[in-house]
Amino acid sequence: MKKILIVLLFAGLMATIFYACKKNAEPIQNNSNTEQQYSDNGMLVYNKLVAFKHEMQNAQKSTTQMSIDSAQWYVEAYYNVTSGYPDSAYLKFDVDFATYSLPVDENNMISVAALSVLISDLESDLNSRILQYGSEVAHMVVGDVNISLTARSSDA
Repeated sequence: MKKILIVLLFAGLMATIFYACKKNAEPIQNNSNTEQQYSDNGMLVYNKLVAFKHEMQNAQKSTTQMSIDSAQWYVEAYYNVTSGYPDSAYLKFDVDFATYSLPVDENNMISVAALSVLISDLESDLNSRILQYGSEVAHMVVGDVNISLTARSSDA
């Protein structure tokens, strides 16, 4: 009886060890829905840029107007967030610039439809300039938007 108890105890101990060491067949799931943590100010900027992106994609944007300084902020912020790569070290720097024009109405407001066209042109120009350098070269892209007011005709 004592031998049977020892054999059963040993068998139970071995079964427990094998069960505890058994490989988990279920794959480990990455939580891809993890939201990036933002400060209150960062969240405010993020929400503004998301709203701006939706405004650019809105079919009714032709009737919406925006002030010049708001357009400057949105274009620069949106451009740097969507096209900027400031997270690497770079040894070579090339500085380039481009000039774009937007029509301004008599109240110094800009059409969101015109702004959408400008952003599309800007992204196309950036992509073509990056392709000129080749894929083996790392690129850091940072945009700085400046307003240059030119004289308007009296017909405007």
